[in-house]
Amino acid sequence: MKSVCGMAACLAIMGVLVTGAAGAPLTNPKTQPERPWHEGPVADEPVTATPRVVRDVLATAVLDREPVQVPSPVPAEVGRLYYFTEVVEAGRPTTVLHLWYWRNRNVSVVLLEVNGPRFRTWSYKTIPRAWTGEWRVEARTPDGMILSSRVFLIEPAEGTNDEGTDQGR
Repeated sequence: MKSVCGMAACLAIMGVLVTGAAGAPLTNPKTQPERPWHEGPVADEPVTATPRVVRDVLATAVLDREPVQVPSPVPAEVGRLYYFTEVVEAGRPTTVLHLWYWRNRNVSVVLLEVNGPRFRTWSYKTIPRAWTGEWRVEARTPDGMILSSRVFLIEPAEGTNDEGTDQGR
Protein backbone atom coordinates (compact mmCIF):
# COMPACT_ATOMS: atom_id res chain seq x y z
CA MET A 1 0.00 0.00 0.00
CA LYS A 2 1.45 3.32 -1.04
CA SER A 3 0.85 6.26 1.30
CA VAL A 4 -0.08 9.57 -0.26
CA CYS A 5 -0.43 11.43 3.03
CA GLY A 6 2.67 13.09 4.39
CA MET A 7 4.43 11.74 7.45
CA ALA A 8 3.54 14.84 9.46
CA ALA A 9 -0.17 14.43 8.64
CA CYS A 10 -0.17 10.74 9.57
CA LEU A 11 1.65 11.42 12.84
CA ALA A 12 -0.72 14.29 13.61
CA ILE A 13 -3.69 11.96 13.14
CA MET A 14 -2.14 9.51 15.60
CA GLY A 15 -1.88 12.34 18.14
CA VAL A 16 1.83 13.00 17.80
CA LEU A 17 2.76 16.69 17.79
CA VAL A 18 5.17 17.30 14.95
CA THR A 19 7.46 20.28 15.40
CA GLY A 20 10.03 22.09 13.32
CA ALA A 21 12.91 24.33 14.32
CA ALA A 22 12.66 25.89 17.79
CA GLY A 23 9.72 23.61 18.63
CA ALA A 24 7.22 25.45 16.40
CA PRO A 25 4.52 23.19 14.93
CA LEU A 26 5.10 22.31 11.28
CA THR A 27 2.57 23.83 8.90
CA ASN A 28 1.64 23.05 5.34
CA PRO A 29 2.75 25.94 3.12
CA LYS A 30 0.10 24.91 0.55
CA THR A 31 -2.71 25.55 3.04
CA GLN A 32 -4.59 28.64 1.93
CA PRO A 33 -7.68 30.24 3.44
CA GLU A 34 -10.83 29.42 1.50
CA ARG A 35 -11.73 31.85 -1.26
CA PRO A 36 -15.21 33.41 -1.22
CA TRP A 37 -17.59 31.47 -3.49
CA HIS A 38 -18.18 34.46 -5.76
CA GLU A 39 -14.50 34.82 -6.65
CA GLY A 40 -14.36 31.38 -8.27
CA PRO A 41 -11.25 29.17 -8.52
CA VAL A 42 -7.85 30.48 -9.52
CA ALA A 43 -6.53 28.95 -12.77
CA ASP A 44 -3.61 27.14 -11.12
CA GLU A 45 -5.56 26.18 -7.99
CA PRO A 46 -6.03 22.39 -7.79
CA VAL A 47 -9.61 21.11 -7.87
CA THR A 48 -10.18 19.18 -4.65
CA ALA A 49 -13.17 17.66 -2.96
CA THR A 50 -13.57 16.29 0.51
CA PRO A 51 -14.25 12.57 0.35
CA ARG A 52 -17.48 11.41 1.94
CA VAL A 53 -18.37 8.00 3.37
CA VAL A 54 -21.83 6.90 2.22
CA ARG A 55 -21.70 3.46 3.81
CA ASP A 56 -19.65 2.02 6.65
CA VAL A 57 -20.10 -1.46 8.04
CA LEU A 58 -18.40 -3.49 10.74
CA ALA A 59 -18.10 -6.99 9.29
CA THR A 60 -16.79 -10.48 9.93
CA ALA A 61 -15.79 -10.84 6.26
CA VAL A 62 -15.90 -9.10 2.90
CA LEU A 63 -17.20 -11.35 0.11
CA ASP A 64 -17.39 -10.15 -3.52
CA ARG A 65 -16.51 -6.63 -2.31
CA GLU A 66 -19.52 -6.59 0.06
CA PRO A 67 -19.43 -6.76 3.88
CA VAL A 68 -20.89 -9.57 5.99
CA GLN A 69 -22.28 -7.84 9.11
CA VAL A 70 -21.52 -8.94 12.66
CA PRO A 71 -23.89 -9.38 15.59
CA SER A 72 -23.89 -6.81 18.38
CA PRO A 73 -22.32 -7.23 20.88
CA VAL A 74 -19.43 -8.99 19.20
CA PRO A 75 -18.29 -12.28 20.79
CA ALA A 76 -14.66 -12.45 22.00
CA GLU A 77 -14.10 -15.43 19.71
CA VAL A 78 -14.67 -13.32 16.56
CA GLY A 79 -10.98 -13.49 15.63
CA ARG A 80 -10.95 -10.79 12.95
CA LEU A 81 -13.17 -7.78 12.21
CA TYR A 82 -13.34 -5.71 9.03
CA TYR A 83 -14.27 -2.04 8.65
CA PHE A 84 -15.80 -1.56 5.22
CA THR A 85 -16.20 1.99 3.89
CA GLU A 86 -17.69 3.19 0.63
CA VAL A 87 -16.14 6.54 -0.26
CA VAL A 88 -17.51 9.05 -2.80
CA GLU A 89 -16.52 12.50 -4.03
CA ALA A 90 -12.81 11.98 -3.50
CA GLY A 91 -12.12 14.26 -6.51
CA ARG A 92 -8.75 12.63 -7.20
CA PRO A 93 -6.74 9.71 -5.85
CA THR A 94 -6.33 10.16 -2.12
CA THR A 95 -5.84 8.22 1.09
CA VAL A 96 -8.35 7.33 3.78
CA LEU A 97 -7.09 6.12 7.14
CA HIS A 98 -8.81 3.55 9.33
CA LEU A 99 -7.90 4.00 12.99
CA TRP A 100 -8.76 1.17 15.40
CA TYR A 101 -9.12 1.96 19.14
CA TRP A 102 -9.47 -0.42 22.09
CA ARG A 103 -10.49 1.21 25.37
CA ASN A 104 -9.70 4.64 23.84
CA ARG A 105 -6.11 3.61 22.96
CA ASN A 106 -5.08 3.60 19.31
CA VAL A 107 -3.98 0.07 18.43
CA SER A 108 -3.80 0.26 14.62
CA VAL A 109 -3.65 2.76 11.75
CA VAL A 110 -4.25 1.48 8.21
CA LEU A 111 -3.70 3.69 5.14
CA LEU A 112 -6.02 2.88 2.25
CA GLU A 113 -5.79 4.29 -1.26
CA VAL A 114 -8.99 5.66 -2.79
CA ASN A 115 -8.62 5.71 -6.58
CA GLY A 116 -12.00 6.67 -7.97
CA PRO A 117 -15.08 8.84 -7.55
CA ARG A 118 -16.90 5.92 -5.86
CA PHE A 119 -14.61 3.46 -4.12
CA ARG A 120 -15.15 0.58 -1.71
CA THR A 121 -12.28 -0.24 0.63
CA TRP A 122 -11.75 -1.98 3.94
CA SER A 123 -9.25 -2.79 6.64
CA TYR A 124 -9.22 -5.54 9.22
CA LYS A 125 -8.04 -5.96 12.78
CA THR A 126 -7.23 -9.28 14.38
CA ILE A 127 -8.91 -9.16 17.77
CA PRO A 128 -7.06 -10.96 20.58
CA ARG A 129 -9.57 -12.94 22.62
CA ALA A 130 -8.54 -11.11 25.81
CA TRP A 131 -9.20 -7.64 24.32
CA THR A 132 -12.81 -7.34 25.41
CA GLY A 133 -14.70 -4.16 26.14
CA GLU A 134 -15.35 -1.02 24.12
CA TRP A 135 -13.81 -0.58 20.68
CA ARG A 136 -14.04 2.17 18.09
CA VAL A 137 -12.95 2.35 14.47
CA GLU A 138 -12.80 5.60 12.48
CA ALA A 139 -12.31 6.53 8.83
CA ARG A 140 -10.36 9.80 8.49
CA THR A 141 -8.84 12.02 5.85
CA PRO A 142 -5.04 12.48 5.91
CA ASP A 143 -5.54 15.85 7.64
CA GLY A 144 -7.52 14.19 10.46
CA MET A 145 -11.16 14.93 9.55
CA ILE A 146 -13.43 12.09 10.75
CA LEU A 147 -15.51 10.74 7.85
CA SER A 148 -17.26 7.94 9.76
CA SER A 149 -17.00 6.04 13.01
CA ARG A 150 -18.34 2.86 14.61
CA VAL A 151 -18.35 2.05 18.33
CA PHE A 152 -18.81 -1.59 19.28
CA LEU A 153 -18.55 -3.87 22.28
CA ILE A 154 -16.66 -7.14 22.40
CA GLU A 155 -18.12 -9.35 25.12
CA PRO A 156 -15.90 -11.61 27.22
CA ALA A 157 -16.21 -15.31 26.48
CA GLU A 158 -18.37 -17.26 28.92
CA GLY A 159 -16.41 -18.20 32.01
CA THR A 160 -13.96 -15.29 31.74
CA ASN A 161 -13.87 -11.92 33.42
CA ASP A 162 -13.57 -8.50 31.71
CA GLU A 163 -9.80 -8.85 31.32
CA GLY A 164 -10.21 -12.07 29.34
CA THR A 165 -8.70 -14.31 32.01
CA ASP A 166 -10.44 -17.43 33.24
CA GLN A 167 -12.55 -17.18 36.36
CA GLY A 168 -12.37 -19.77 39.10
CA ARG A 169 -9.34 -21.66 37.84
